Amino acid sequence: MTLPMTRAWILLSIPNEGGDLISILWRADGINKAIPTAVELNDGLGWLRTADLIKINGAIYSKTESGNNLIVQCDQKSKSIFDLWDKISESLESIPISEFELEKLSETEVEVAYKKYHKEFRETYEKLKKEDI
Repeated sequence: MTLPMTRAWILLSIPNEGGDLISILWRADGINKAIPTAVELNDGLGWLRTADLIKINGAIYSKTESGNNLIVQCDQKSKSIFDLWDKISESLESIPISEFELEKLSETEVEVAYKKYHKEFRETYEKLKKEDI
């Protein structure tokens, strides 16, 4: 995956109302059937903040007005989440940022968030499985 594609994935994974790392993992998995690595998160979150597309308040990440506008603009030309992802990725390629500070999430922080996400996912899955019988 290219850097713009990874960054677009991270941007799409930030909940509209804002969210912590666990909620970002939920959405990332829902979009791509994969969990971003610590390297992908640190690059994507750092780059997106420098581009003024996201912000952080405490441990809560949210999209800025510019980030929301980019998604809305790209969504108008999209037919699916994957098409939207491609359009955002293309748009990110045109943003001239060469230097930025990586987010400072440690491997441990990402691992702890992943374990919490995995536990919540398993509990949700088991609940839905019982309801489906």
